[in-house]
Amino acid sequence: MRLTRVNPIILCILVLIALLTACQPNQIKPSAAFIHSAQGSVASYFSNQAQWLIVSTQAGQVQLWNLQEKALTYIWQQSSAQSNPVYLTYIASGNEFAVTASQSEFSLWDMHSGKNLGYWQVKDSNIRDIVVNRSGSKILLGKSSGDILIFNPQTAEQSSFFGHSEKINQIALSDDSQWALSSSNDYTALLWSLNDKHVLHRFVHPQRITQVAISPDKRFVFVSSNQLASVYDSQTGQEVSRLQSEYHQSSYSAARFSPSGNLLATGSGNRQLMLWQVQTGKLIKRWQVATKTDNPISGALVNSLAFDQTNQLVSDASSGVTEYWRYE
Repeated sequence: MRLTRVNPIILCILVLIALLTACQPNQIKPSAAFIHSAQGSVASYFSNQAQWLIVSTQAGQVQLWNLQEKALTYIWQQSSAQSNPVYLTYIASGNEFAVTASQSEFSLWDMHSGKNLGYWQVKDSNIRDIVVNRSGSKILLGKSSGDILIFNPQTAEQSSFFGHSEKINQIALSDDSQWALSSSNDYTALLWSLNDKHVLHRFVHPQRITQVAISPDKRFVFVSSNQLASVYDSQTGQEVSRLQSEYHQSSYSAARFSPSGNLLATGSGNRQLMLWQVQTGKLIKRWQVATKTDNPISGALVNSLAFDQTNQLVSDASSGVTEYWRYE
């Protein structure tokens, strides 16, 4: 019998791969998945109950998808400038309006007709986040200057919320568009009334706050910083629970409450998708979202999450893949 000498370096690599594979937990596969952007996406956002998805692709397009039919409904272009790509997308509750933004430009879109309802520029500071209320009458722009611009696209009237002292990181709106929850590098998150700008509660963390969310019934709010992720009672301002510290991610890229408000889903930049119990902060389930098929080592960032009408959690990642996860 003829023996072939094996290169010891190759042998070590094969052994290492085998050990790493053996240490990996069995990955739970999604119940369904589809690729909407083969080259990947910059940003995306699900409507309530995941009926619609708006995506800013790496190819420079803004796409609106009907997820019930898995059909591409509209392709939008905010600007022809390649140097100023869209990196923020949002769908208003009610599924009638959507907004998109680059660092200095933003647009309002009619989701039924596909028409652009307006295009504007911001020159004094960079746009850090954007949301629009249910009626499309108020667009909120979180800015690097620390203020939040409140703009009426129908009348061009504008005002500002000056509750923060440093750059805005994120804004969440309640489903009825009455409350806003804003986070900043000043270590605070503010829950405030959109009508009169009155601050209802101030949440202070030991580091800058990067992720916030409001439950559909407005009972709870979620506030997360590097070392601390907490659920608060929106009426009293008191902490309800903290996400289990051993599973807490240093930075969440997405967060959303379930329709009943008893579950919280979070996503992060290292493919992690997690489901938590609101009242206790305990981790219920976790998954890993898909990477690009042609470049699996590139990883994936969870851009958006939603709970659909079939009791599934739906995720969308920078790999350009939408996935459905059963959790019951």
